Amino acid sequence: MVGDGKIEEESVHQLLDFGDVPIGTSTYKTFQVKNMSSVNANVTISHQISGTVAMDKVFVCKKRQHLIKPHSSISVKIDFLPTIEKMAYTDYFYISPAGFPSQCVVKCIGRSTAPDIKLSSNILSFKYAELGTENKQYLTISNQSNVKTSYQIVLDSTESVFKVDKSCGTLDGKEERTIVVIFVPLQAIPYYKRIPILLHRQEPIFLDLLGSGFTNDIRPARLIGQDLDNFVEKVRTGLSMYPPEVQAGILADDKTTLSPGVPLQDQPPSSQYFTDVQMMTESTTMHVTADIETIDFGKCRTFQKVHHKTVTVTNHTKGRVTAIWNDNLDSVFTVLPTECDIQPYKSASFRVNFHPRRPNQFFGLNLSVLLFISQ
Repeated sequence: MVGDGKIEEESVHQLLDFGDVPIGTSTYKTFQVKNMSSVNANVTISHQISGTVAMDKVFVCKKRQHLIKPHSSISVKIDFLPTIEKMAYTDYFYISPAGFPSQCVVKCIGRSTAPDIKLSSNILSFKYAELGTENKQYLTISNQSNVKTSYQIVLDSTESVFKVDKSCGTLDGKEERTIVVIFVPLQAIPYYKRIPILLHRQEPIFLDLLGSGFTNDIRPARLIGQDLDNFVEKVRTGLSMYPPEVQAGILADDKTTLSPGVPLQDQPPSSQYFTDVQMMTESTTMHVTADIETIDFGKCRTFQKVHHKTVTVTNHTKGRVTAIWNDNLDSVFTVLPTECDIQPYKSASFRVNFHPRRPNQFFGLNLSVLLFISQ
């Protein structure tokens, strides 16, 4: 609520209700000021907000000084430009005739509306997919408000087994768009990835992608949405920190004390996106962590030389974890070893190589590692 204090309603001479206005847009209303006298009247329109800077004034009257001829009137325009989503605003303007101690009060009220972006489904589960084959599903992203907004799907399609055909765009009010999601498995293992979708003037939303690759010799369990729900519940109970083969016995043993956890899905959207370990709350359950999330090789003067740095991955569970990096030997960034078992409460170091093949260029890539408890 914006204002300079409480004003008695009986002292308000005019009420301007701007209604619901999309954030980032503007609208206006006008009111009449009449000169009932037989002489010219100089009128000043003042706008005072105690402790509020000019940029916080969402109600604006550009022309403050007016000369009104006898027995005539003028039209005064007030603009409303909301700056904060889902906010109710109230403000006051004061009309003061020169030479008169009294003043008229105009009360302005208005509300801002924000984008409301929805997905046709928050989870996509692919069927069994043979290694190297392309499998498609379709996702609809829709803007259910009248506020124009932009979106960005945070996914590096060059290195991920999951890809999208339209990673960014703008949605007008009430517009919807179909996005093609592609799954190309590289290993005969189950895949899971949680993708954030950044939105302008709205909290991020998330899309869970599930898939399983297979060969004629290896056919792992197919992941479905219920598996993800079960895992989240196991995180809440503390059971997820144990390997699957002992979980049933732990539940049957009344003497075992579990430490309840907090899954990432229970965190606020902004915390889910900024998953840096240092920004996590102490209660957040972290099964596996990396000591660094960004590697900067800096300026490499010898572009044909292989430069390397190290990243350390730590297993915080009570079971053995297998780490598999998405390996692309043609990339300027590679990781060795590409596959490694990490024992309970132990760490493993991986060498990240940077081999630029062209001079005077910038290089960047998102490297992802798949992790699952080994049996």
